[in-house]
Amino acid sequence: MRKAIFTFENIPARVRPINIPNCLRVIDPADLATAMAYALIAGGEREAAATYIMDCISQRMAAAMKEQAAERDTVKPVDGEAAMNAVSSAIRALADEGTITLIDPDAEEDA
Repeated sequence: MRKAIFTFENIPARVRPINIPNCLRVIDPADLATAMAYALIAGGEREAAATYIMDCISQRMAAAMKEQAAERDTVKPVDGEAAMNAVSSAIRALADEGTITLIDPDAEEDA
């Protein structure tokens, strides 16, 4: 069951750092900026996921991403949630088509 569930908060645990740049290429830039802006102010696991994404890309690209997120004024929760869902859906689609392989959380526990 947990294997089928994939949310924005699952990105650090389920997506390998090497796959993050590939994932970002298919995500709409507006959705990504909105998701990052919302996640960074939301804190907790959402902020951790946003930080993980930025840690997996070049410093220059991360700085540009932070700048784009900062340009967003207050992100409404409904818009932030929708953008985070778009990000996780795009990543899930890459996994479903075999472009990337998500880490299986059950396999990690069994190891």
